[in-house]
Amino acid sequence: MKEFLKNKSMENRFLQKIWLRGVYFKYHRRLLSFRNPKTFTEKMQWAKVYSDLENLASYVDKYEVRQYVKDTIGEQYLIPSLGVYSNAEDIDFNSLPSSFVIKAVHSAGQNLIIPNKKEIDFEKTRNEVDQWLKSNYYKITGEKNYKHIIPRLVIEEYIKEETGGLKDYKFYCFKGKPSFIQVISNREHNQTIDYFDLKWNNLNIRSKMYQNSMKAISRPSNLEEMVKVAKLLSAKFSFVRVDLYSVRNKIYFGELTFTPANGLRPYESLKHDIWIGSFIEKEDLRSFILK
Repeated sequence: MKEFLKNKSMENRFLQKIWLRGVYFKYHRRLLSFRNPKTFTEKMQWAKVYSDLENLASYVDKYEVRQYVKDTIGEQYLIPSLGVYSNAEDIDFNSLPSSFVIKAVHSAGQNLIIPNKKEIDFEKTRNEVDQWLKSNYYKITGEKNYKHIIPRLVIEEYIKEETGGLKDYKFYCFKGKPSFIQVISNREHNQTIDYFDLKWNNLNIRSKMYQNSMKAISRPSNLEEMVKVAKLLSAKFSFVRVDLYSVRNKIYFGELTFTPANGLRPYESLKHDIWIGSFIEKEDLRSFILK
């Protein structure tokens, strides 16, 4: 995706709307309405123009959000941190455990899973994460929630399920109420996306970009606790997606997401996009932080 911020167009609401209409049509092949948005993905574009996304930096920053989680539900839900860095040269790989994960705190998708550090080139890895530090995710995507985050790297312990993988349980929460769950599986190889209600009934929602899992996904034994955690973490927001992991029946916090996939990941059926959008009115998104 080309940079949004060219000639400061994203600072001009009129030009921003023109740009977003173009990029939205590219992904969804339909016109975007700012006046009467009905789908969830349309309402995400509306939020990027009219909401207070800039005030969410401390909740989006993958390191700073740890304090909010600690204060709200307790640090036992946090993946142990091994360090935070402003400079890639400061990372001492020799002092790190054999496996770990590196994340850019100021972006989405810039993560390195290191199952065995003996198999990586330290200098090559430093160069890669150094490029992350030089990137401006706001300028790339136009998501104002990333605008004021200081680029840094956080290194966390490597967690995995007994089977070796790690599912993401993503709770879509509206005004503090978890409403349904998106489950990401097989992220390392042929990623799949499935959707369930809170009773673990499959919602049969399909993404145009990813397939549903070919195998049945088992209901987590601690689903009720995950719902409670998502409810507590989402209580102060009009909308947020709360990402959690479950490893050996222990829940770990992943991140808070306010503009999932930048509102650009298309659903196979328009009715599903409308259904998700029906959980919230556009004006409720003017302020993501509830008063």
